Amino acid sequence: MLIRLMFLIFILPSYVFANDSCERTPEYIELRDEIYQLVTKPYRECKSSTKSSEHWKAVSNCVVDAQGEDAYECGKLVDNQVHPTPHINVTHCELLKPSSEFFIQTLHEIADAKKIVECKT
Repeated sequence: MLIRLMFLIFILPSYVFANDSCERTPEYIELRDEIYQLVTKPYRECKSSTKSSEHWKAVSNCVVDAQGEDAYECGKLVDNQVHPTPHINVTHCELLKPSSEFFIQTLHEIADAKKIVECKT
């Protein structure tokens, strides 16, 4: 999951603009990465918090079932997938996932407002 997130963080912004031939300015690249992080934050945090909640629910179930001596040991059992973790449903987070169009529009609006040039001349 972390690898997929890293892929999206570093590849998607480049992929979104791969079809044109201008060489981006360092300021524009920095802004693009910043805006990408900003517009995807609610989506990423929703998924992360949902998964974290399910993890702690599994740890609590382990303690209730007395499969570990304490919460620490149950945490290790859950982490090592010895104690089952329920299926994690993050479909509600999809509503928070920004579109590419929204990302591009936001980037262009902020770049224009900050007078950041997109392409090297």
